[in-house]
Amino acid sequence: MLDLSVSWHFKRPKLTQALATKLVDRQRIAMFGARQTGKTTLLREELIPRLVARGVLPIYIECWADRKDPMGSINHALSKSLEELKLAPGHVGRRLARTPVRKLGAFGASTELGDVGRRKLPKSPTLRFDALLTQVLEATTHDVALLFDEFQAVAEVDESKTLSAGLRAALTQANHRVGVVFSGSSQTQLLRMFTTSKAPLYQFANAEPYPLLKEDFVSHVAQKFHEATRRELNQALALRLLEDFGHQPGPFLHVLAIMVSDPAIKLDKAFTSMLNAKSRTLWTVAWNELMPTQRVALRLVADKQAPTSAASLDMAAQQLGKLSVASSTMDRALKALEAKGLVQKDGSYGVVDPVLNAWLLHNAKLPVNGA
Repeated sequence: MLDLSVSWHFKRPKLTQALATKLVDRQRIAMFGARQTGKTTLLREELIPRLVARGVLPIYIECWADRKDPMGSINHALSKSLEELKLAPGHVGRRLARTPVRKLGAFGASTELGDVGRRKLPKSPTLRFDALLTQVLEATTHDVALLFDEFQAVAEVDESKTLSAGLRAALTQANHRVGVVFSGSSQTQLLRMFTTSKAPLYQFANAEPYPLLKEDFVSHVAQKFHEATRRELNQALALRLLEDFGHQPGPFLHVLAIMVSDPAIKLDKAFTSMLNAKSRTLWTVAWNELMPTQRVALRLVADKQAPTSAASLDMAAQQLGKLSVASSTMDRALKALEAKGLVQKDGSYGVVDPVLNAWLLHNAKLPVNGA
């Protein structure tokens, strides 16, 4: 299958320029955007080069690198950036470095940074973050932009308030040289972190809406489609499909790739083809990696059924070939699905990815006990 995500990439220079200007001014931004809608691509492929061009050192931080330890993920990203800043040939940060490094221990456990001297990092995760950020600032004369991705991971752990308070303290001390983007895919959790009066990060960042891909993206893709096939794309139907996909460019381009590969197939048929359980897609892989009880729970959520109701438990037992299924068993399956990022609870459970939801409904007769 063709991968059009690179060759048909849609750049957004105005949005990138606006974000870069705010970070150059050392502002702090809280930006929500649903998963798979292009936030990470925007941060990594467009914003980072723009910041470098404007003399700012960008550090991308994937807070989901270890979902059980978001602070460990954050500190690992800083340690890695510090190492690359001083050691990696040709790395973008090398052009922004201040002095040559003489020694760097594993993950920054002990380091010498020019005149900074040898020092041990604190055991406390937040104090470690403060120390690592200080070392980065000492290693370059340029301002720094921290790009946190999936920052709501900090809110998902028991020590959330302690971590948030420590991050606020460290970033406040460095606000004369550091701009920040707190990007995340959970609007509810991000709002709680930055708009709840008793939350440690209350009013610590300005809300910045993430513009979803819409008509301009479809127009761009239609032009690329015409160049590749000499056929016209129905942009009204394509926009409707993009909206049904929750404005996710990935599955939308997947459908277009099917149309490019098969001149006879149209948009609706290409969409149906993508949902085929025999095709190796992200959604078939997600299904195949689940335990049977988790599959039943996911299907119930997609069908908008209460997973732990008596009727749902009877249905689960029938699909699993068991005499009965306990509500506690279904609760564990739902928690596992939440941990995998497949469902979320906001009053009631819902499937996070609308394309996966469509895949589940399309393959409603697929046995849960089979691969």
